[in-house]
Amino acid sequence: MRNLGPAGGNAGGAKYNLNTYLRERGDANIRSVTDLIDKANFWDDPVIENRKENLQRADSATTLAGPGTLQNRFAVQTIVLQTFAELRLDAVVYPTGNIPPAIITSPTDCGDDTCGISSGPATASAIRSRRSLIRSLSNGVVPINSS
Repeated sequence: MRNLGPAGGNAGGAKYNLNTYLRERGDANIRSVTDLIDKANFWDDPVIENRKENLQRADSATTLAGPGTLQNRFAVQTIVLQTFAELRLDAVVYPTGNIPPAIITSPTDCGDDTCGISSGPATASAIRSRRSLIRSLSNGVVPINSS
């Protein structure tokens, strides 16, 4: 099962989830999708599409979640939890696809630290933020902060 079909009305879900992740990851410079669009370095790769247009579309969305989206999310969550209970499972490991990822070309302008994978406290903080985002998403809809 990939999904239950289109529910519609959740154009702002990607924006909300990405804004939550960016805000909680601890980077004072990039705290929102708008910051990411304005401050990130994008380059054209012949294999992988440029993500800037998708981010701009996500950033312009204003609808968070309609009833159909919430019903689909609840239905999928119920199906997964019921299946886990019936099969007495705690976790499932599976590949996310059967096509190997493409090799991304290297950007031509790399600063001292911008092309490598960093390590240390910043990376540990990012991992904790990702875990927090995954935990929030797996529990269903994350409440909207009205402030």
